[in-house]
Amino acid sequence: HAVVVGDPDEIERLGPLLESHVRFPNRTNVQVVRVDAPGEVTARVWERGVGETSSSGTGAVAVAAATHDRGEVLVHFPGGDLRVRLEGGHATLTGPAERLD
Repeated sequence: HAVVVGDPDEIERLGPLLESHVRFPNRTNVQVVRVDAPGEVTARVWERGVGETSSSGTGAVAVAAATHDRGEVLVHFPGGDLRVRLEGGHATLTGPAERLD
């Protein structure tokens, strides 16, 4: 995961550039995140090989870990909110799981 702190609306520009950047020879997922308040962020996700997706569990954990040292982080994605708890070097993710057709 490559997490960029900035304007989430830049995902369509930054996602393709970073996904295939030379530093990521096997490509990477990209998250662009804005810190809204302590414990709360807004993010958009660019999945390698797919493009933008509405949400990502591993992306939520990456965003939380990149922007916070510990505690609970509410991650707002276009597809819904996920909560990540960072404690003692571990992350716990909670939120709804839905199949998208």
